Amino acid sequence: MINLDGLQQIGSGATADVYLYQQTKVIKLFSNNYSLDAVNYEASIAKSVSASAIAAPKYHEIVSIGDRSGIVYDYVPGEILINQLLAKPSRSISIIKRLARAQAMLNAKSIDGLPKQAERLSSLIKRTDQIPEYQAQILRAVSQLASAERVCHGDFHVGNIISHQQDFIVIDWMNAYSGNAEGDLLRTYLMLITPFIPFEMNPLKKVGFIAYKRLLASLYLREYLKESGISKHSLRKWWPIIAAARLSDEVPNEAPWLKKIIKKHLKYLSVTNHR
Repeated sequence: MINLDGLQQIGSGATADVYLYQQTKVIKLFSNNYSLDAVNYEASIAKSVSASAIAAPKYHEIVSIGDRSGIVYDYVPGEILINQLLAKPSRSISIIKRLARAQAMLNAKSIDGLPKQAERLSSLIKRTDQIPEYQAQILRAVSQLASAERVCHGDFHVGNIISHQQDFIVIDWMNAYSGNAEGDLLRTYLMLITPFIPFEMNPLKKVGFIAYKRLLASLYLREYLKESGISKHSLRKWWPIIAAARLSDEVPNEAPWLKKIIKKHLKYLSVTNHR
């Protein structure tokens, strides 16, 4: 039996805490109200990712500690990439370009066992009640998506990347799916350009910080498109779909901004998505 008192906590998130275990492993221990079905869902994805050549923490097993369920992964030493960006702003452009290339290379891969994109995005869009006038139209568009089978992380951002030696290790795969790379790219891009700032900042600095993030986002998008060969034109129909899916995250103050994006790009849902 695993004794929680003997474990060192090394991280914490909205739904789980992370503990160092046996020096070479970690336990991602979910809160006691987190369903076992959700734990099993993440574990099934983790098994598929672990069986591939993707640079991600290896999955081991599901464990129980008291009334909480957890998943055991390999421990990956290193620094969360967002800390590098904040600590070394002079290197932010080179880091963001390298990250864009890493996502493009990840999205070029295919593996078995991941949920399908249409199922994943439809599930997210159905969770929100923010867009009753657009929801049915967007869901129809999702159901008509071409069935590409590219690896999509579903939440690829600097908080989910560990910089380990010369490599980027991608963590937190519970939102992953198999589908079109455009959707995965655009979610990352939206997270870069969002007006939401997760910490307090005076108004003048906030304006400058948002402008700086948007500069990095434009460099990210340009580098990704160059690496992947995807055209910027092909992203147009993805804007309302990914913005609608993003609404389900209920990020403070994002909803009005996301709804403007949806309304602006709805006209592209009936346009064929060309590469």
